[in-house]
Amino acid sequence: MILNKENILNLLEKKDKILCHIIEYISKSTTSELTYEELVTVADLSPITMSEVIKELSDEIDQLGTKEYLEVNVLGKNIYYFKKGKNFSLDLFFSKMIKKSTYFQILQDLFYGKTITTEKYTQEFFISNSSLARKFRHLRTFIQKLGMKIIKSNGVYYLDGNEERIRYFYYLLFRASRSFPKDGVIVSKISESFKMLYPKMTQNSIDSFILYFSISKLRASKGYLVESNSGDFLIMNRLISKEKFTTMIRKYYLTMLSEEDLDRELASLFFFISTNNLLDMETVSNVSAYLTPSTIKDQAFEMANLIVYHMGHFIDIEFHPDEYFYLIANLYLVLKKQALFFISADLEYSLTVESLKLNELYSKFIEYFEMNTQKEIPLGIGTLQVLFNEVLKKKGRTLKLLVYSKFGDRNKEIIEEKLAQLIFYPILFIQSFVEQPDIIVTDYYLEGISNAVVYIIEDYSVLGDIGRIAQSINTNYFNIEKENDSNEDRNH
Repeated sequence: MILNKENILNLLEKKDKILCHIIEYISKSTTSELTYEELVTVADLSPITMSEVIKELSDEIDQLGTKEYLEVNVLGKNIYYFKKGKNFSLDLFFSKMIKKSTYFQILQDLFYGKTITTEKYTQEFFISNSSLARKFRHLRTFIQKLGMKIIKSNGVYYLDGNEERIRYFYYLLFRASRSFPKDGVIVSKISESFKMLYPKMTQNSIDSFILYFSISKLRASKGYLVESNSGDFLIMNRLISKEKFTTMIRKYYLTMLSEEDLDRELASLFFFISTNNLLDMETVSNVSAYLTPSTIKDQAFEMANLIVYHMGHFIDIEFHPDEYFYLIANLYLVLKKQALFFISADLEYSLTVESLKLNELYSKFIEYFEMNTQKEIPLGIGTLQVLFNEVLKKKGRTLKLLVYSKFGDRNKEIIEEKLAQLIFYPILFIQSFVEQPDIIVTDYYLEGISNAVVYIIEDYSVLGDIGRIAQSINTNYFNIEKENDSNEDRNH
């Protein structure tokens, strides 16, 4: 099962799930005023219920203690005003909703081995025995889909299943909820050690490892040990020295485990940090693509090769050798990780603004792949997007884009930098009208422009405004490409 945004939403209370969908809609909206008629397409609620939900959203914002995230006002009958603040974040609201959830509280208690009783939860959550029973049934079903079970033994509930799967599940859950308490001493010491050994390691990578390490160490201290053999975690990593890594981590276990069990723990931790991030194309080229002779015999490599092969046929392009090895290496790492942790984490599992047209493209590819191979593709749409967009955006027709800023060339460069990060498709920034731009992005009204599509920036310093333009370019360019493809098909 892929643990993505939609799956995690199933752990929210019903009203909070609706709130998340509304907040996601607000994030994509280019206007501040939204009517009931617009919001009802997201949440099919009566006007009265919608008002109650909006009131709850306003209360949530008040609990944050600042209007820097989102401001909500009622302008009139069924007309609502939403002002996104400079610190507006979908993930922030999402994490708050998760932490409020009864399901999350139960899962957290299971993790820490706390006593779970009907009396405790009915009092804590102000719900009846029958409501609690329904929630437990829902949670059991959710957990079973991930290949685990909630077991009761001698009056104590615990999570049963493959240990690697359980650890990775909690890693994803705690990361999404931003709620896992870390040991401050361990955090600071490991951060310092990583800084000395691997100066180029990002803070995000360090934080991710510390979270997974904290989960693993706590599980190991309670007798829940890694089940796979050390050899199963074998991975080629030329960026991080395994010897230095194991020396650094070994001391935190002291005499907690036998040497054999400790070797497996260290192998699993090294595997995690080696597969936690995708590699860029330059890295893949410089480190021989992380592929070894034994890799080619691996089922993960076979599936990676199959996906790349069919993607090439699906969109009718040929991959350059550098692009091929970039895709194969990253797909291999993702699939190898999935083979050991069993749960596939979609790289877009958090609430993010997505391109519906790109989702459509990758959804069709998944159908195409499964129809032609009779195999289920083990990756989600978000993961496929992140992996292939880097290559595919270089393959299409380049859009010539001219940025014109009345504030001067430095501001022009700033806008170009932001657009380059947000536009999925290949673009070439040009300097003058003589070069015949396809698109003009400007903060100044230009007259006599007939052949180019013109986008007006109201405030170049507001990333949301540039994001709106980039999203429009992504969507419109995709439509043009698809229309051209359809016309060519009809002509043939």
